[in-house]
Amino acid sequence: VNSMIARGLPGSVEELPIEEAKQKGAIAMFGEKYGDVVRVVSFGDVSVEFCGGTHVQNAHDIGSFYIVKESGVSAGVRRIEAVCGLSAIKYTKDIIAGMNEVQAEVKNTDVISGIKKLKDQIKELKNELKAAHENVATPLKEEMIADVKVVVDIVEQGDIKKLVDDMKN
Repeated sequence: VNSMIARGLPGSVEELPIEEAKQKGAIAMFGEKYGDVVRVVSFGDVSVEFCGGTHVQNAHDIGSFYIVKESGVSAGVRRIEAVCGLSAIKYTKDIIAGMNEVQAEVKNTDVISGIKKLKDQIKELKNELKAAHENVATPLKEEMIADVKVVVDIVEQGDIKKLVDDMKN
């Protein structure tokens, strides 16, 4: 889209009978109702559409264009939400500010590398914690009460699930 905007194509507006507009290749908005005569907005050979509120004289007037959300409306129909002009500048500044904040948090200008490093550290710490729990776990004390093996104990450290599984085995 931005490369088309950069071409600076002049816009043209004309009112045409609906069938002539369709033959010209004008695209109607899904589910919209139109009269016998429609307003058609064109930008060179790039875009020919039924009027959807386009009010620029030249594609340059749009400025930068960024898609901020995309979703499926129905089978074969996609909906996009975008920002352009001053809103696109604000959007870009916000994205850059967010990226700078992420870089500062991961202490790496290559944020993907920084995130991978943090994930590796988390995995290593989890393994260390698991090993520490296993090393400090004390065996549970079993007692026989009326020919039934019973365990009554206080577990202050260790993985209780692992202790129970070990005891079952």
